[in-house]
Amino acid sequence: MGSRNNIENGRDTRPQGTKLTTSIVPYIYFIRKIKILKIFSTIISYQDKNTTNTKEYGR
Repeated sequence: MGSRNNIENGRDTRPQGTKLTTSIVPYIYFIRKIKILKIFSTIISYQDKNTTNTKEYGR
């Protein structure tokens, strides 16, 4: 019932703030995902360095 009232008269009666937040939120999640990926990539690179070092020392 509430959704019908929002679309009444062909105009969105919801407050403008909701539109802004809905448009900004995906960008925030995207930035967080990129940061997490960078952290994982650095951890993986460090692990690779450690494995190569241990292999060299193991000879």
